[in-house]
Amino acid sequence: MKNNISINMVDNLLTTEEILIMKIQKTFIALGWQWEEQIFNDGNLNNCDIHFTKNTDPCYFIDNSRGDTGWGRFSRYDAWNMAYKELILNKK
Repeated sequence: MKNNISINMVDNLLTTEEILIMKIQKTFIALGWQWEEQIFNDGNLNNCDIHFTKNTDPCYFIDNSRGDTGWGRFSRYDAWNMAYKELILNKK
């Protein structure tokens, strides 16, 4: 059976915060950043840890697990929003 899910149907399944995170991620990609995002399932609402680098090596995070900069143990939306403000708006 062919999957006929349209983009609009998928958008309707996403929360406003998830859509905003995706827009932020597109900006990071366009500007050459890569990241490693970890979501912890320990019951804490502040469960997101993100590390960033402009290094283009796809294996960079294997040896540099903390990245060059990052935000940890915030809600996913807050972590992405802080990263956007610091790394994109303040142009680090």
